[in-house]
Amino acid sequence: MLVACTYKPGRNWISGKSIHEQRLGNHIKYMLMLNNLGKVAIAGPLMDNSGGLNVFHVESLEEAEQIMYHDPAITEGICVGEAHPWYSLLNSWTGENLVSGQ
Repeated sequence: MLVACTYKPGRNWISGKSIHEQRLGNHIKYMLMLNNLGKVAIAGPLMDNSGGLNVFHVESLEEAEQIMYHDPAITEGICVGEAHPWYSLLNSWTGENLVSGQ
């Protein structure tokens, strides 16, 4: 299943700094490790510096929540996160189209 995790600024987000100026080195290492394990479907920062979006390929919502809650961006208070079950109806990269009647 796919789970979309939204990340927003937390208590240790540096106000007035872009997402590229935040202390996210440990988060990036964590995401690379998850990517190598095949857990990351798509991930990246929001370009308006309001946080990020990670879509994880996991067995359950609980697995995605555990991944998110162990993310250094969350544990270090740089971000807060929410996890939501999600599926792709349309995907121009893969050509997937699950819209009824199409």
